[in-house]
Amino acid sequence: MTAWLASLVHTIVGLAGSNPWLVAAIVFAAAFSEAIVVVGALVPGTALILALAAAAGAGGHPVWPIVTAAALGAVASDGVSFWFGHRYRSHIAERWPFTRHPELLARGDAFFERHGGKSVLLARFLPGVRAVVPVSAGMAGMPVDRFYAANVSSAVIWAASHVLPSAFLGVALGVLGAASGRALIVLAALLLTVYVAARFVRFVWSRLVMTLERLREVLFETARHRGDPLSRAAAAMLDPDRPDARVSALLVLSLGAVVTGFVALVDAVVARGEIARADHAIGNLALSLRNDWADAVFQTISAFGDVAVIVSVIAAVLVWLLWRGERRLAVTFAGIVAVTAIFVPTLKATVGIPRPFPMYSGAEAFSFPSGHATWSALVYGFVGWLASRDRTGSRAQVPLAVAGALIASIALARVYLGAHWPSDVLTGLSFGFGAVLVVAIQFSRGTFSAVDPARFGIVLAAVAIVAGGMNAAMTWTTAEARYAREPTVRTVSVERWLTDEWRTLPARRTDLGGDSEEPFTVQWAGTPTALTATLERDGWHRPQPWSLRTVADAFRLSTPLSTIPVTPDLSDGRAATLELVRSDGADERLVARFWPTGLRVGTETASVPVLEGTILRERRIHLFGLPIWPIAMSTPRPPAVSLPDEIRVTGTAGETILLAREAPPAP
Repeated sequence: MTAWLASLVHTIVGLAGSNPWLVAAIVFAAAFSEAIVVVGALVPGTALILALAAAAGAGGHPVWPIVTAAALGAVASDGVSFWFGHRYRSHIAERWPFTRHPELLARGDAFFERHGGKSVLLARFLPGVRAVVPVSAGMAGMPVDRFYAANVSSAVIWAASHVLPSAFLGVALGVLGAASGRALIVLAALLLTVYVAARFVRFVWSRLVMTLERLREVLFETARHRGDPLSRAAAAMLDPDRPDARVSALLVLSLGAVVTGFVALVDAVVARGEIARADHAIGNLALSLRNDWADAVFQTISAFGDVAVIVSVIAAVLVWLLWRGERRLAVTFAGIVAVTAIFVPTLKATVGIPRPFPMYSGAEAFSFPSGHATWSALVYGFVGWLASRDRTGSRAQVPLAVAGALIASIALARVYLGAHWPSDVLTGLSFGFGAVLVVAIQFSRGTFSAVDPARFGIVLAAVAIVAGGMNAAMTWTTAEARYAREPTVRTVSVERWLTDEWRTLPARRTDLGGDSEEPFTVQWAGTPTALTATLERDGWHRPQPWSLRTVADAFRLSTPLSTIPVTPDLSDGRAATLELVRSDGADERLVARFWPTGLRVGTETASVPVLEGTILRERRIHLFGLPIWPIAMSTPRPPAVSLPDEIRVTGTAGETILLAREAPPAP
């Protein structure tokens, strides 16, 4: 596990154990804010509670303070909302935020009228009405004793159902030992991907559609005042008095955006510039997070994008459409599938970008674009679109959100497993979504009652689950061997390294965005332990670890600059193997960071790794008399380190590079 990620995980776990009352206070505030109108949408209260509960479980700390604090916070927040509703009654509609969002109050009133007193208990678990139902209960004059009976009981159930599973998960991950931090991080990335995908669908449905609608109105007014045939055709499509034309126009605008993104990605990938460096950086970061538990999860998810599963879902779609008499839609979908089956391997062979690790043969040996991402976006996107037809409101969002979450998870799995570069999956997603939009545009008019979209979605979901589960089980051993990857390591002699091989290593640090940063000015052939011992004799020392205390101390005037934690910079997606600092005045320090290179010096039986290092001078700036975080100012030239038997060479940009190695053991 990379050092800074380990430090972050251990800091959270340590906080849960050494400061239980501080954690309880944070959980109380998170639960309280979660059920307050508007505030709950801005503060990720539930996510914070789950994270702290998992940290407590991983550290073996008691979770009852977290359960208690979460329940008390939930009771207090609903109690405040109930008091406001009881105090202001009908006048509450004249107060913010209900003056700007009257639909919130209307939604809560409707829910309370439908379910009566038990709505207070039910709403606790429904994000759409959770914050406003207590207000509606107070306005309706619900008896206080009945309200608090439902309030307290629902809060206890809600707190226990959130905290205990997360704590158990933390305990399980804690058993994994050194891999638990990586597992937590990868699990968080997966959950975040699913959450963002689902929220993105909701955003597209509620916000982006309105934006496109306004754009449609502007374009309609522009086209209406022109007399040429093209403008008249555009005005007819954009006419607000023709609802079917409005839907077509919105889909066309969306398709235009997707096609633009696809073309831009293809152009950037073919150029192999900054996007290639970003691909390598993100790919290396994913490789550094690999662990057995996450491998199993992502291997299973990736199986849902395999050819066998995709073909099964395509066949089920065509059978259903033909059985329901939608022959035109079936033929169109089959045509899109045929075009994709030709286009993807053709583009792979034409562009010819190799995968991060070789794992296939033929055209599939190339990675761009991702077949898994393309087919998942096309097939599951089509299923989600058709299952949402003839539905309104949140009912239409559910199949789209489920499809979006599955597609995003498959895309993330391909990057994590080293099967594709990030640009591969982004391009594949844009092509697949574009294909779905083409079908949606062509069939934007009319209804699909004969298809029975609701039942269609349920049947296709069952087909995908069965086919995906069977495929994952049947191909498990093969997939496990295919995706098992370790960083490539090569070994050269000392003489070859000092003569030529040092030039093959990266000249500059690359961040996650693919940008080139400060130059590497030191190459060390030896262990990090030996390098640390060598530099400690010259006044260097390890920085303080990250913790709440060291971060707070950084903003105190009395704290020496050399004791402030070092920013965890990444190079090509990798965290530094070694970080050292040395004072260079009252408000300046030198920071040395060293990264692994994949190169070893020596023989096949006895060799040492080569580390590349950067040296930066950092200065602490004062703002209004208060210190802020140290800022990197420059790279000392020549490097401000002294190593035994060092050799100074000149890099491609004229910078001085020190080559040094660990002293061989005495005979």
